[in-house]
Amino acid sequence: MWTINDYPAYAMMSGWSTKGYKACPTCNEETPSKKIRSKIAYIGHRRFLPMDDEMRNSKKFGGKIERRGPPRKLTTENILAQLEHLQDRLPGKHKEYGGVKRKRSPDELNWAKKSIFFQLEYWQHLPLRHNLDVMHIEKNVCDSILGTLLNIEGKTKDTDKARLDLEDMGIRKELYLYKDGQKWKKPPASYVLSNEERRLFCQFIKSVKFPDGFTANLSKNVNEDDSKISGLKSHDCHVLLQRLLPAGIRSFLKKELRETIIELCNFFQQICAKIVNIKDLEKMQDNIVIILCKLERIFPPTFFDIMVHLTLHLPNEAIMGGPVHFRWMHSIERAMSIYKQYVRNRARPKGSIAEAYIVNEALTFCSMYFQDIETRFNRPERNDERTEICPPREISVFKHVGRPLGKKEDKVLESSLRSKAECEHMDELCARGVQDLDQQQEVEFPTWFRNKQRDVRLTTQNSGIFVPGENEQNFDGVLQEVIELCYLKDCTVLLFKCKWFKTNIDPKKKRIKEDKKFTSVYIGEEWYKNDPFILASQAKSIYYLNDDKNGPLWKLVQTHTPHNLWDFPNVEEANEVEASMDVHIVQEANSQPFQLVVELPQLENMVFQHDDVEAIEINNIDHLQCEDLVRGIDDFIVDDEDVEDDTLEEYDEDYESDDSSDNEN
Repeated sequence: MWTINDYPAYAMMSGWSTKGYKACPTCNEETPSKKIRSKIAYIGHRRFLPMDDEMRNSKKFGGKIERRGPPRKLTTENILAQLEHLQDRLPGKHKEYGGVKRKRSPDELNWAKKSIFFQLEYWQHLPLRHNLDVMHIEKNVCDSILGTLLNIEGKTKDTDKARLDLEDMGIRKELYLYKDGQKWKKPPASYVLSNEERRLFCQFIKSVKFPDGFTANLSKNVNEDDSKISGLKSHDCHVLLQRLLPAGIRSFLKKELRETIIELCNFFQQICAKIVNIKDLEKMQDNIVIILCKLERIFPPTFFDIMVHLTLHLPNEAIMGGPVHFRWMHSIERAMSIYKQYVRNRARPKGSIAEAYIVNEALTFCSMYFQDIETRFNRPERNDERTEICPPREISVFKHVGRPLGKKEDKVLESSLRSKAECEHMDELCARGVQDLDQQQEVEFPTWFRNKQRDVRLTTQNSGIFVPGENEQNFDGVLQEVIELCYLKDCTVLLFKCKWFKTNIDPKKKRIKEDKKFTSVYIGEEWYKNDPFILASQAKSIYYLNDDKNGPLWKLVQTHTPHNLWDFPNVEEANEVEASMDVHIVQEANSQPFQLVVELPQLENMVFQHDDVEAIEINNIDHLQCEDLVRGIDDFIVDDEDVEDDTLEEYDEDYESDDSSDNEN
């Protein structure tokens, strides 16, 4: 048994305050933190490195050499000993304390109370009691990175005070604020995109089309005019951080910067995988320390809030608790969104949810016994293949079944529309270097127009096809037609007619490029025109992203696993095929190894100023320089005893106002 909740509720459940200098419950009293202007920065991750690591001797992190060791791992006895120092006190502002909250003594550390769960006999013996929510951590990290890269007002971490923090720490002198005549200016940082780069990045995000059911339509959240991305939900940030951000920054940031950010994105992609391996998690635990240290060399201290620091402990929690998708808030948040729809009496929201939940459970139980009507247990899926009506087949080629969707439709274009479409098609042929344009257009135009109409109409793409080959020669293409061959006794064979891109391994003409974790294919030349067919069972679904780095005729190949598809090992063949399988595997040993890209010497000699962008003029610099840097610990300790869940809080505020208005009436 364990608990899972957002980070403010973590304090309520565990009793450890998640604010102040000791906000990390895992690091406890040795949380790496530092007072900067107006906030606390959780920096100093070099102490988690081995004692002989070169980064410990560098003074470019905070102007000091790191000699401290990692925080000690607390046992249950250590935690219970800390809780013994906790004094009994009245919560909130009590008149016995002069009408203010009583400050904690140093012996109490960040403990606000002893959790009631310790009354359970087994609770103190659990290795993992409270889970860090990966969903909220991932969203906060994504917002911080996007806000800084796009320089979004109110979300960027590259503020004027952040530059003064660098000056206070004596690092990255090229980013200090400087005076030009009577004006103060802020040098542009290399980790912030220019106006043109922000516009191109937003265009890339807006052009993305994912497979059906993969995620929401992210183009609605993009404002190309202001070069902003707003209104992102938790799952949007999940997809954006893991899938789009690594591909979107390839052609903008310097190599050292972008590959460090890509490593962080790759870390979240692996920690959220369905199938993970203990050895990979142990390696990820070592690598995330190096990633955070390299991020400290790139971003200002304001970037490192407590959420960025908590990524350090995610691999260790996955080792103790298992895969992340069993321990995050996505399913709970989805359930809460359904429960909110149950509210009919806005004066009593909790009662409405309870009544509707009971009714829903009763109907679900009864529907298990209804056979003649459609229920949630016998309702066909959206793309149901109707396999239950097909008799079993002995020959493998007849086992793959399906059903047609939609209907055939003939369409005649007007002359003006046809001429415009032909001009667009002619431009694509010119870009491909076709010699006989008229003859080639006459052959390709009908198919090109049909696919173009479909792509423009849909906000998703489901036509990407991948077939693994031999000798590292794979085949990438797009699905054009689905053909069903009918034989005797209702035997059918499904064939896919595809357009294959010429990606053969040719040293003279590189039609496929490998860039670390990215695979880019050339789509300007077709392959296997006389043999375009494959069996449906041979195809694997992929999707393509625009490759702004290599040009318009290149596409990034992105693989994905369909929902509700699990790759379980064959139990009967496990001993024969995987005789040396690790016994500590959480689900299956097929997680990819995590590789670091950037070495320290490349970051050591890097200049963090953007040379191609003019400096920004800033105002109101005087009050920033005159602020007192108060380093007292009491200013940053807040008791969390009266913190409530945001989900219920928003109901209480709305419905209390409704009650007051009803009473007045």
